[in-house]
Amino acid sequence: MSSTLTASRGIQALLAHLQGNVARGSAMVRSTGLSGSVPKGAFAVPVINGQTREDALVFVRPNQATADGSWFVTSGGAEVDIESVQGGTHVNLPAGTELRWIPALSGVEARSLVVGAMTGGDRSGPLRQVRYFKDLGGQQQARALYNASVTDYPAVLLAWDSSIPADGSSQAFYGPNATRPGRGVRVWRHEWAIHLITSRLDTADERTREGDQLRDYMCRLLTDRVAVRGLRVSLDPGTQMMGAKLLMVTPTVYVDEITFGTAYTLSKYQLPDDPEPQVWSWTRMQGVLPAQAPTQSEINLPDQTVPMT
Repeated sequence: MSSTLTASRGIQALLAHLQGNVARGSAMVRSTGLSGSVPKGAFAVPVINGQTREDALVFVRPNQATADGSWFVTSGGAEVDIESVQGGTHVNLPAGTELRWIPALSGVEARSLVVGAMTGGDRSGPLRQVRYFKDLGGQQQARALYNASVTDYPAVLLAWDSSIPADGSSQAFYGPNATRPGRGVRVWRHEWAIHLITSRLDTADERTREGDQLRDYMCRLLTDRVAVRGLRVSLDPGTQMMGAKLLMVTPTVYVDEITFGTAYTLSKYQLPDDPEPQVWSWTRMQGVLPAQAPTQSEINLPDQTVPMT
């Protein structure tokens, strides 16, 4: 996993357990050449009423007929099984809905169509809406809530906060590199905030109970989570909880905040027209020449270093 967008979608798939059932269907996908391949877990964003809807996002289900779960497609088109990331009624998509592959897939047309209607999504869970948004802090909070199109409560706003090396800030050159599993590879962590918004007009006690129950269950869902429904959330050992607190209170709205981190691998991008020179490692070795090998008595001495030249 290498992008904030991919991680945010895995977290949304996890929160779907609080929304209700997900929807399933199929899409007609065409290759740009004679043939191509669609990997399992690839994401497509539906276009509804002329606008892309990230909250109705779908992903490719594994193909049981292939070892890696990918789907073989041709220029004439092939049907691929898809599933909604979120739960709810808004993920039930009719046949003919346009899908855009984001990120784009190599060798596959950028746009596909739903051919087997997406059905099965319902609102059987307590969470009514999940939105991925960025600007949630400070004086811009009220505007951010409006821009995030939150209209139904209880609701969750997922926000990316920052990304840093997994072992904290590091020196620009030589220094601690505990999170370097190899050359050109670094383990980083994303830091996230979930804002849980509860709004009830009956009583403050009901708002408190609803928010507390959802917050506690959400913390359990997020703890040490690596993957859900085949979508990667974090590298091992999984998501790391950082804290939870009451963020804001109004006469009719309570907002709780949950903060946590996910780990991912940041890999260096190799430019095709700018190859790097070969890096050589020099090693100095010291040993014993056969003609000067130590005697047996010298080897058996307990607290004496074997002489070496």
